[in-house]
Amino acid sequence: MRSKSFYSICKINKFALILGLMILSCLLFPSPSESIGTIGVRPLTINLELAPNKKGEFTIEAYSTSPKEDASVHIYLAEVAQKEDGSVDFFDAGELPYSCTPWIKLDKTDLIVPAGEVAKIRGTVLVPAGKSGSRVAAIMVEPGYEKKPTGVSIKLRYAVVLKLNIQGRPTIEQAELKKIGIKKLADGTAGIEALIANTSEAEFKARGKISLQDSSGKIVAGFPLTTEALERKYKNEEKENKRMKKAPQQEDEDAQSIFPGARVAFFGRLDKPIPPGEYTAILNLKYGKKTLAAKQKVVLSQELASLLPKESAATSSFEIKPANLEIKGQPGGVRAGSFSIVNLTQEPIQVSLSVKDLEYSPEGETVLREKNSTPYSAADCIELEIGECTIGPRLSRGIAVKFAAPHSAEPGERYAAIVIEKKPSSAAEQEASSSSPSAQSSSTSGQNSSTSGQAEREIVEVAAIVPGQIEPAAEIVNFKHLTQSGGNLEFILEVKNSGLSHLEPKGRIMVKDIYNHDAGQIEMKLLSPLILPKTVARMRGVLGKKLSAGEYVATAEVDYGGKEAARSKITFMVK
Repeated sequence: MRSKSFYSICKINKFALILGLMILSCLLFPSPSESIGTIGVRPLTINLELAPNKKGEFTIEAYSTSPKEDASVHIYLAEVAQKEDGSVDFFDAGELPYSCTPWIKLDKTDLIVPAGEVAKIRGTVLVPAGKSGSRVAAIMVEPGYEKKPTGVSIKLRYAVVLKLNIQGRPTIEQAELKKIGIKKLADGTAGIEALIANTSEAEFKARGKISLQDSSGKIVAGFPLTTEALERKYKNEEKENKRMKKAPQQEDEDAQSIFPGARVAFFGRLDKPIPPGEYTAILNLKYGKKTLAAKQKVVLSQELASLLPKESAATSSFEIKPANLEIKGQPGGVRAGSFSIVNLTQEPIQVSLSVKDLEYSPEGETVLREKNSTPYSAADCIELEIGECTIGPRLSRGIAVKFAAPHSAEPGERYAAIVIEKKPSSAAEQEASSSSPSAQSSSTSGQNSSTSGQAEREIVEVAAIVPGQIEPAAEIVNFKHLTQSGGNLEFILEVKNSGLSHLEPKGRIMVKDIYNHDAGQIEMKLLSPLILPKTVARMRGVLGKKLSAGEYVATAEVDYGGKEAARSKITFMVK
């Protein structure tokens, strides 16, 4: 009797479970014409700088996303606490050490947002005397929701994070290493983890790396550090960038903020074969304007070593030394240089050599072109001593290169690429190589390829220089800005090299509001190794903070070695 009753209850519960899942699916995945929330909130981050005994003001906008329904909204304060993975969590207002919730006053805690309109919540922050450092709090904006007697009810809330920097008495940034060790990470890979504590009153950003040193003092591996929060952030950004076809964040942005009093776990994945044993972990962490350096013994166990990648065969048959040549020659004269091809295998290899034009795409990719297809081509002035050769096992072969400058050559730089390709050593390899697109293309990247069916290729970049007085010349031909998914502004500069020598410019952008107040400065990064003569290259940078709504002016300056920097200015709106 008991078992029959139990079976009936199981059937009833099973039916209820299925029905509940169906209801949950409808709520979580509504039709395109429906929306779970009826309001949006902006901004989601507020940055204030105030001195002790000073009051600051801020405004939050709750805007309707429904053209028909009014929305009730409840506003309240909450604490922001940073977790070890680098993310933040929110708690009821209390007594966290670096909170500023007691200093915040809101003009309202409940309001109605009419359909299709915007309502404003105004707040003030009064900093008490004697305070210093960084403080943080959250203003929670919670739309009203219908609490259903049965089924699933969904409750949304928006967290507006307020970061306060207190001016006046200087605060000293201080980071402390709590522990370091090798462990199994959440994704099943092996990694080395360093737990870093912010023991100061100031929030700061940190980035760094860890190296492993064996008992002989040799550095066997180095790993850039990240956090779980950063990894999640960049995965989301990568998806969004692909969807919106936007450029990725620059590497300078790869840093983790650490709140005062918080502890954050940084880690690096062990991505190469390392034998088990004892090592010295060398930490180098840059935070704020300071550096934390530490050494500590760590143990790589047999179990963790088994999670590392296995040794693989060499992916290249040969290497080039050096990969760049610079040859100077007077008009009508002949000068020589040389490079070596090193056979890395236990078998003889045959290689062919040819001369092509060299180009960098605006995004920095190395591209090969046919002779005389670029305005700075040196291909006709370059002569190789041989067109092909055989190199014995584990041996190297030197190759002489001649630069014959024409009698009419003006002072300046010309560029070319010497292309070295390994010839297939068997009929099967020849057939695969002859049918490979990379073997036939004249405009592919000059990087080596060892993929099955593709020819192995390396290049030597040659700069042929006719000495003389050369005045650098450059101009900004395009200046624009884009808004990234997170709200940060990305700036793009296209810089034309109008001279006869290469340029390695440094650029920056200064942003000011309509009142001529500084709103931010961005260091611009050149995407290609350099700007070749008579070509255009791209520079980019991302403003590290979000701007409030309004009109702004961005001024770009590019220092390229000329008497005056290249300048350009744009005006733009932030909505």
